Amino acid sequence: MAVRQMEWLFILGLIVVLALMFAWRRLKSYFPQRRTLYEELKDFFKSEPRQLPIVSRTFMAIDLPNLNIAITEYAQEQRANLRVVGYASPSWAADEVFAGIGLRQVVSATWLFESILIGLIRYRDVDIDVDKTLRCVENGIYLIETPDGKLAANLRREIRGNLELEVMCEREEVGAKFLERIRELAWKRNVYRGKCISLECTAEEYGTREFLQIRFRQLPQIRKEDIVLPEETMAIIERNIVHYFRHSSTLRKLGRPVKRGLLFYGKPGTGKTYTAKWLAQSLEGATVIMLTGENLWLIKQCCQLAQMLEPSLVIVEDADLIASERDQTRHPLYQTTLHDLLNEMDGIAPDAQVIFILTTNRPDVLEPALVARPGRIDQAIEFPLPGPEERRRLFELYGRGLVWAVEDMERLIAKTEGASPAFIAELVRKAALFALDENSLHEGKPKLTDRHFDMALREMLFGGGELTRRLFGFEVNSSLQ
Repeated sequence: MAVRQMEWLFILGLIVVLALMFAWRRLKSYFPQRRTLYEELKDFFKSEPRQLPIVSRTFMAIDLPNLNIAITEYAQEQRANLRVVGYASPSWAADEVFAGIGLRQVVSATWLFESILIGLIRYRDVDIDVDKTLRCVENGIYLIETPDGKLAANLRREIRGNLELEVMCEREEVGAKFLERIRELAWKRNVYRGKCISLECTAEEYGTREFLQIRFRQLPQIRKEDIVLPEETMAIIERNIVHYFRHSSTLRKLGRPVKRGLLFYGKPGTGKTYTAKWLAQSLEGATVIMLTGENLWLIKQCCQLAQMLEPSLVIVEDADLIASERDQTRHPLYQTTLHDLLNEMDGIAPDAQVIFILTTNRPDVLEPALVARPGRIDQAIEFPLPGPEERRRLFELYGRGLVWAVEDMERLIAKTEGASPAFIAELVRKAALFALDENSLHEGKPKLTDRHFDMALREMLFGGGELTRRLFGFEVNSSLQ
């Protein structure tokens, strides 16, 4: 009896096993087996990928669009077959951790007991101009078949934030040749060259791998006629920057240095930054890099880009924030940034077509090693407060589109002695506001009178107090006492 029961149990067990096998086969048909990256590369090379050489080169993190463009163009010029294979992160690894793994580990058949499976390609939209982006491959392996041989190129992010382009190839010299050509194309097709850009780092990104951000700037259209400076000052600016830039190729051929540093100094609101932005538009073909405020500490990266993207113009606003005279009581970050500024301005080759413009309202506090050493600052240019004729031109400039009904213009010019261009611009805006409040209009436009300017002057100078005067660079004269 016991034997009979054992036979039935065996038969029942066999039926269950067969049923489970049948169910498993049906279930697998609904979930196809995914290939591993190892299998894909083995089929591509027709050989064991673990035994193939790998060569690599490091690039800056901001080169992601340049490298994507360069790889595509390389495939076109080689008439190569190109396709991209994506891969999935292991189930236990976050994407940002997995991004740092090298090609040798990625292609392992059983890396940490889990094969790397083929997955979706991950893309990132990267700015390449104002209101223009490029979709870049971020976690894909390029499979390239060229006349010289087959290549598998993997673009990955290092822990420190740089990009590493790894190439698996049949022959090491083919991979080295590929990397060199990619470097040349990435430099030639650089999306930042000839543009106006700024370097930024947001507070949330401090200490992460991707802290450096490039922003494209759209500068306002500024005409030379919109800049009101004494003729001699304007001539010095044009000769030292515009003319120097125009003749830089000839100077370079003659063995003369073409790197140049200039300091714009003067009271607030005298047009230093405004003039620098006009110059940015006047140097045709130049890459313009602007550093301001909290991002001044990125001066080292800024100078590296300037040399790489020459001809270039570097505008450092409020340079005294990082370049004031050395003081051991200051925070070490300031000391390091000043050291970077001095070293980088020195380190750029004399034949590099790079022009620095540093602006400051406080030239007296600048580090002597910066301003008193030729090769760093070659020319200091003062932006003075406007004289009577310049103030007249400023009123004409800022009064465009308004109805001018001032009877005693000479009195207004005299009362604004010591005013900066920024102060006069705000004065005209405030007078127009008083005119609008009183419904003083002519054909729908504000009609400005002597009384409107008197009210505007009183509110700005005496209502705003000393702070307003300092903000706009105003020197109070005896006529206002």
